Amino acid sequence: MNTYCKGCHNPSSLGGGIDVSTYASVKSIALNGKLMGSIMHTTGFIAMPQGSAKLSDCKIDQVRKWIAAGSVNN
Repeated sequence: MNTYCKGCHNPSSLGGGIDVSTYASVKSIALNGKLMGSIMHTTGFIAMPQGSAKLSDCKIDQVRKWIAAGSVNN
């Protein structure tokens, strides 16, 4: 989140109204499907990171596994 998302999605720059500066806000978008939809470039979601290449399959898989494990605060 810090490397790929927080630059545009933080309290002083709420890109798309999304803030990923806190665990609670990241967990919320993880659980409602917006995080995976966006990073997977799924139709109906805004592709993220916007204006950049899709994250590597490895990075996406890390996020997928974190969500599947309950989006724990680690």
